Amino acid sequence: MKNKLLVINIFSGVFYVLGASGYITYVTKYIEVQFHKSSARANIVVGPAILLSMVLGFILSGAIISKAKPTPKFLLGWNVVVGIFFIIGEITYMFISCEDPNLIGYNRLTNSVDVHNVCNSECSCENLKYAPV
Repeated sequence: MKNKLLVINIFSGVFYVLGASGYITYVTKYIEVQFHKSSARANIVVGPAILLSMVLGFILSGAIISKAKPTPKFLLGWNVVVGIFFIIGEITYMFISCEDPNLIGYNRLTNSVDVHNVCNSECSCENLKYAPV
C-alpha cells in the first residue's frame, strides 16, 4: 500500500474489468439484435474474438513491458489512453446497426400498427381458442 501508483493502477484495472464485463457478457445478444444474426452465428464470431484479443493482449503487453521496461508513470498514462479509446469505441459501437426490416402493417410515419390490411384480411381462420402445446 506504500506504492500509490501501483494501488491506483490496480483500482483502475478493477473498474475497467467491472465496466467491460457487462459489455462482454451481452455482446452476443447485441449482435443478434442489431445485426439480425442467429444466436449461434453471434457466438461463433464473438467467442473466438474475445478469447484471442485477451490472449494476444496479455502476451504482447508482457513481451513489450519486459523488453522496453517503461516507467510506471508511462504505463499508467498508457492505461488511461487505452481506456479512453475503449470508451470511445463502445460509444460509437452503439450507433452501428443494420436497417430495421419492414414489418407488414407497421407504419413508420405514424408509429402505429394496422392489423386490418390486405395481407391478413382474408385468412379464413376459425374462431378457435388459442391452445399452445
